[in-house]
Amino acid sequence: MPMPWTYRHGEKEWRRFLGDIREVMGTPSDNVAFTTAEGAFRAFRARLTVEEVARFAQVLPAMPRALFIEGWHPTAPLPW
Repeated sequence: MPMPWTYRHGEKEWRRFLGDIREVMGTPSDNVAFTTAEGAFRAFRARLTVEEVARFAQVLPAMPRALFIEGWHPTAPLPW
């Protein structure tokens, strides 16, 4: 089986992902785009069930998927 496109071209997809966020926000900074994506992913993920998180992660490209599940502790209580 050949290597999936999302793994072979992970950096290209990641740059495109950050570029889309930068364009929508009107910022030239990758750092701002990264922090925005991280915050949005964490807020969204906190409102999903474990099964929903797993299903949503499967449709993301490799690098955004890694950011989406980074630091996730599915058994931890919600902070609110």
